[in-house]
Amino acid sequence: MSVKQLPHLFDRFHRVSGTRSRTHEGSGIGLALVQELVQLHSGSIAVSSQLDVGTTFTVSIPLGSAHLPIDRIQADRSLLGSSIGAAPFVEEALRWLPEEGVVDQGSGVSDNSQHPALDTRHPTPRILLADDNADMRDYVQRLLSEFYEVEAVADGEAALQAIDRRIPDLVLTDVMMPRLDGFGLLQALRSRPETQEIPIILLSARAGEGAKVEGLEAGADDYLVKPFAARELLARVRSNLELAQVRQASRQTLQDNEARLQFALDAAGMVAYEWHVATDRVIQSANADRVLGLPAGTTITTRAEFFDLVHPDDRDRLLSEAQAAFAAGSEHRSEFR
Repeated sequence: MSVKQLPHLFDRFHRVSGTRSRTHEGSGIGLALVQELVQLHSGSIAVSSQLDVGTTFTVSIPLGSAHLPIDRIQADRSLLGSSIGAAPFVEEALRWLPEEGVVDQGSGVSDNSQHPALDTRHPTPRILLADDNADMRDYVQRLLSEFYEVEAVADGEAALQAIDRRIPDLVLTDVMMPRLDGFGLLQALRSRPETQEIPIILLSARAGEGAKVEGLEAGADDYLVKPFAARELLARVRSNLELAQVRQASRQTLQDNEARLQFALDAAGMVAYEWHVATDRVIQSANADRVLGLPAGTTITTRAEFFDLVHPDDRDRLLSEAQAAFAAGSEHRSEFR
């Protein structure tokens, strides 16, 4: 790192432009937290660096407790009385090791009873994971692979290429990535008809209500802050996949009902129109042109086009009756020519 960048090293998420690193997020929050912890102990932290050689951090903390405020000094506590203990943290840390270093502690997320499979009538859900941090990508992929089919890529552009080959059931993406970041990937997927309903979960080290709201307003289905617990990630993924299955089933039911209605309308020689008042858009049944004697392929898309088909002597009455029904929130029945 160059000398001129050293004063910004402890700034949260500081990134040196034009450099290649293990992650696009730069310094993240780790060094900033270290500095705050050292300062709480009335200590200091210094850094020296030589480009292409290495960086040295020096932490100095005074001995004893005389230099600390009395109200911040507590008596020694025994760890034996902890209700949590060290085991869960050790278990979580072991999952960052290479595959041969993973140790089953007996109470981890590998227990299938803690994360039952989704509806067996559906094939194994496929998840696309996008994260430029190799450690995080490997960790999340191994975590999810026990229950799902997972494909992992390093950035948003690679994710789009993978989606072009095969559309996943859920996308799990980091926010800060090179080439195309998480928000860019989110926007691209929401703009495509074939991918606009895919559940998308954003992962980010940026905490706070504002960051979460920004992600949800951009179209994400969920927002998970790093660092996160393994069980929380699994729960979020599972719930979003289940919601997607419910939406798909509801959509299929609606399409089936519309097909049955169209069949009944065709058999009875009737026409159905759906008028969306807020947008003034009209949707007609497929048999409208035939039943009404209109030229083949005639489509009614607006209220004005619909009322052009109504006999002039009936238009004002029909419109006033319909508007009164909308205002009252009541059912409207009317006959017109």
